[in-house]
Amino acid sequence: MLAGQMAVTHALAMELMGRAHRAEHIPQLEANGALATKLLRTYVAQVEALAKLRRGGEQTVRVEHVHVHPGGQAIVGSVTHQGGGGERKDGDEPHAQALAHAPQPALRSQDPQPEPMPLARDAEREVSHARRRVAGRTPG
Repeated sequence: MLAGQMAVTHALAMELMGRAHRAEHIPQLEANGALATKLLRTYVAQVEALAKLRRGGEQTVRVEHVHVHPGGQAIVGSVTHQGGGGERKDGDEPHAQALAHAPQPALRSQDPQPEPMPLARDAEREVSHARRRVAGRTPG
C-alpha cells in the first residue's frame, strides 16, 4: 500500500510542477508550486517510512566529532548496544553501582536557625512585596 501511495504522490507532484511551469498568472504558479512542494515533502516522509520498514526499525547513529574534556572518559571505536529485552537485576548496571556509592544530598537545611515561611495569618510579620520597584527598571 505504501508503494502505491508513493507512486500516486510522486505522479501528482510532477503534474503540479508541470502546471506551475506552464502557468500564465502568478496566483496559478504559487498555488500549483505550493501543492507540489507539500506533495514532495509527503513523498520524502513516505520514502523514510519505507526505509524504516525495510531495515526493521534499527537505527544507525554516526558521531562525527566528540569533545573529551580533562577528567572525562570516552570510548573510541565501534560501539553496539542491544536495546530493551535484556533483563538485569538492580545494581548490575555500571551507573547504578556508581550511584550506590555517591554521597546522598541532604534533604533538610543545614542552617541551625532556618527562617520560617511567612503565612497569611502572620499579619504582624512584614512580608516582602513580590512586585516591588527595582532601581533602574521600567515599570510594567
